[in-house]
Amino acid sequence: MEQLEGALKLIDDLEEFVINGTKVPITSKVIIDQDVILEIVDKIRGLLPSELHKAQQINKERKQVLHEAKQEAERILNEARSHIDKMVSEEEIVKRAESRKKEIISQAEKTTQQIKEGSTVYADDVLNNLEISLEKTLSVVRKGRQELQVTKSRHVS
Repeated sequence: MEQLEGALKLIDDLEEFVINGTKVPITSKVIIDQDVILEIVDKIRGLLPSELHKAQQINKERKQVLHEAKQEAERILNEARSHIDKMVSEEEIVKRAESRKKEIISQAEKTTQQIKEGSTVYADDVLNNLEISLEKTLSVVRKGRQELQVTKSRHVS
């Protein structure tokens, strides 16, 4: 709650800074200090829920896990193919090798599919949690803006 109050205070400061900026004659433009605005924006970012940062890290880790899983599946497939190719010498060995090759490839494909499905479910869970967090944050921002509009309309009246 303190983070929300801090963020709303910073938004108020930002608005006040813009409102009280030096006006450019004959326009609705205002001259403002870029460093001050950027500093306030950085502070607001610092107050955003850590879930956003965690979700970004989790998504990055998910991509890395998927990449590593694909590489491992390819390595397994290549090893299986290489191993089977070496066994091709006699007719009976060739038949066994082909059978074993199919089994290994099938197992590798099943493993790859399971990894993909698991990572998809995991990614969906992370994105769902992020969506909920963002919806809550957006709701807070909307309420803050509504409060600002009410305050603004009071000052105008």
